[in-house]
Amino acid sequence: YYFSLINIVSYIMMWRDKRAAKAKIWRTPEKYFWFIALLGGSLGIFLGTRSPIYHKAAKQSFTIGIPILILVQVVMVWVLGKY
Repeated sequence: YYFSLINIVSYIMMWRDKRAAKAKIWRTPEKYFWFIALLGGSLGIFLGTRSPIYHKAAKQSFTIGIPILILVQVVMVWVLGKY
């Protein structure tokens, strides 16, 4: 349940920040996106960089860093799941 919830929250964060960017109002700092990604919301952040939102899709830290983080998290879950 945890990973489902945190990824839904992270995707909503990306969606809300994209709307804020278009409206030119207060934006969510990138460090918050990275923090929630480190807590397990990396898939939601990654999906937020794809259609239909395309938020932060031009930033290499998101297009390269988030997929690497997802890979690291999957390997960690797989390795720790063996113990």
